[in-house]
Amino acid sequence: SACNMIDIQAQTLNDVVITAIGDDNLYALSLSASMAANIKIDCGTGSGCMDVPINIEHVQLLSIACGAPESCVGLQLHAFDVVEIHVTATGDQTLSNADIVAQHVVTF
Repeated sequence: SACNMIDIQAQTLNDVVITAIGDDNLYALSLSASMAANIKIDCGTGSGCMDVPINIEHVQLLSIACGAPESCVGLQLHAFDVVEIHVTATGDQTLSNADIVAQHVVTF
């Protein structure tokens, strides 16, 4: 259970990389990013990135990896003007109850 209750606001960055290894990490992470080139989030395993709000705009690439089981439950992804979004989910109940809104996205 590392890096819980973190609020990250990023603007005009080249790369944002957040990596969690193990279970129950990045719980209640809040990420807002604008004008970033690449954002990569690895939620780890076992309930990682639970109830995470991610608000991004004017971003080249967003990559989210949700490991088994139950990672990214309740993920709230709001994306505007993004070239590519990659979401990888493995295992049981990953991405359940996710709320994804994407506007002006080229590849999802």
